[in-house]
Amino acid sequence: MGGNMDGSNKGEFVIDTPQKLKHKLEMVEALGEIEVATKLLKDDEGMQDDPLYAHNQHLHCELVPVEFGVRSSLWIF
Repeated sequence: MGGNMDGSNKGEFVIDTPQKLKHKLEMVEALGEIEVATKLLKDDEGMQDDPLYAHNQHLHCELVPVEFGVRSSLWIF
């Protein structure tokens, strides 16, 4: 087990060397990157069904179907 007589791993959490500090900082940085990636994936979930619809919702736009061949449908509002 660990270096402690009670079998705990408390010694692993002591940052007493520059190498341990560097390792812990890298772990914190990786967790931050994971958090950002997770947020991006959650934001992207809505776009998986219909990316065009989700994008227009984000822009507060609405898609309205128009009749083919009707002259008034040629206007873009």
